[in-house]
Amino acid sequence: MYIHMFSFYSAGTATNECEIMQTQASNAFLYLCKNFTIKMIDYYSELFPFLCKLYKDEFQLTKTSLSITIDESSCPTLKLLDAAQTLLYHKLIHDNDQTQLEAFYELVKPIYETLVTSLTADSLIPFIQYLDLCSNGTIDMNIIRYRRRNLMLALHCLCLLIRHSKQQQQQLNLNLRSKITVCLRPILFEYILKVTQFCNQLYDRQTNPFYETLKMNLTYSETEKQLYLGTYESNNMAKATITST
Repeated sequence: MYIHMFSFYSAGTATNECEIMQTQASNAFLYLCKNFTIKMIDYYSELFPFLCKLYKDEFQLTKTSLSITIDESSCPTLKLLDAAQTLLYHKLIHDNDQTQLEAFYELVKPIYETLVTSLTADSLIPFIQYLDLCSNGTIDMNIIRYRRRNLMLALHCLCLLIRHSKQQQQQLNLNLRSKITVCLRPILFEYILKVTQFCNQLYDRQTNPFYETLKMNLTYSETEKQLYLGTYESNNMAKATITST
C-alpha cells in the first residue's frame, strides 16, 4: 500500500502536483508511525528502508522544488525523517537490537553528505560566494536556491535527530547511547561549529568585508533566518546532548 502512495514521484506529474503528493503522503506516514507505532513495527523490515529511501531522495528533489522555505509543520523531508526515527527508536528501545545502529547511520548519511558538500569553505568569503549572499548574479539562481535550501534542510534534519535523541536517550542502554553519540560527534563539532562561526561573522563589521553590502542590500528570507536559527539550535543541543567520553 505505502509503496503505491509514492508512485507519483516518478510518474512525470507537474512539479506543484508532485509537491502536494509529497506532503500528503509524508503526513500519512508520520500519522501512522506516531499513532500506530506497534502496528507499523510489524512492517518494519520493509517500511523502514522504504522511508529511508524517500527521505534520502528528498535531498535530490529539492533541485526542482518550487518552495525554498523549510517549515517543520509542512516539510515532507522532516516528516519522513520523524516517521522513520519513531520506528527506529521503538526498535532500539524495546528490542535492544544493536544491529539497528546501521539504520541510524542511514538517517545521518544525507545530512553528513550535504554538510560536507556545502561547507568546503575554510573562511567566510568562500562561504559567502558559495551561497551568493551578496547576490552578484554570477551563478544561476536555481543553483543558489538549491544550495541554500539543502544546507538549511540538512541543519533542520540534524536538529530533529538531536531533539528526538535527547528525548529518548534515557530509555536506551549506555552502549547504544554511546554509539549514537560517536556517530553525531564529528558532524556537530566540525561542520556545525563551522557554519555557526560563519553566521556569526556575517554580522561582524571587522571580520566581514562585505558587511555594508549585506547590511544594505540583502533581504533575509525565512530560509536564511531558519538557517541561522537551525544552526543555533543544533549547536546548543549538541552541548546538552553530547558529553565527553
